[in-house]
Amino acid sequence: MSIVIAILAVLVVSGLIAKFYPKQKQTTILAQGETLTPEPITDNSVPEVVVEPLVETPTMTAKPKKKPQPKKTKAKTNA
Repeated sequence: MSIVIAILAVLVVSGLIAKFYPKQKQTTILAQGETLTPEPITDNSVPEVVVEPLVETPTMTAKPKKKPQPKKTKAKTNA
């Protein structure tokens, strides 16, 4: 019985893969003597970006690290 369940599981998984896996795109066949030409690039297709340099760079002041102070142990008293 477990063999039948395993076979059904394999069939279901393979069916899902076949349904949702991206298919290969069809390639176009050019006629003899035909060539592909790229589309002309228009001037408005790429916007121009202007970057202005910073006049003043921000400065960061580093704070000194605090050294951890050793914990003081309480003196044991015998009553």
